[in-house]
Amino acid sequence: MSSAPIASFPWRSSFSGSGAREHTLLLARSRYPCVEALICPPGNAGTAHVADNRSVQLTDGAAVVALAQEGAIDLVVIGPDVPRPAR
Repeated sequence: MSSAPIASFPWRSSFSGSGAREHTLLLARSRYPCVEALICPPGNAGTAHVADNRSVQLTDGAAVVALAQEGAIDLVVIGPDVPRPAR
């Protein structure tokens, strides 16, 4: 395991939702130099300026997991207004 600080690793993050909360989180996260990619399912016009919007049904747990795996996402944040997928 590397002893480098976590901020030196490239990060890929996903913030799920389509509101101002997600836009604010993405904007703040985009300012970190270690951020390699930001993805926002489903996103909106505002989030499109700082992230790659993806068309994913947030209540479909398999689709959310597949997006995270496909994008090699290190951090997934699902907003509190999104229902948790059934297992």
